[in-house]
Amino acid sequence: MKVLVVICDRNLTEKILKLLDEMNVFYHISCYAKGTANSKILSYFGLAETEKELVLSFINQEKVEKVMASLG
Repeated sequence: MKVLVVICDRNLTEKILKLLDEMNVFYHISCYAKGTANSKILSYFGLAETEKELVLSFINQEKVEKVMASLG
């Protein structure tokens, strides 16, 4: 069992959860998050907005590569 951690803009959460459900990954925990990095760091990583959501999903080892490729 592995834990997948996704930090995304809040407007993408439903899309990510739907994609995971389609891949038979059904157990998720999500919560609102707010970025605290300064604007230079945010720009470097392409994270312009600071309103985020943290999604934790528990997946079987054999699904890791497929899930990561789908989220890529």
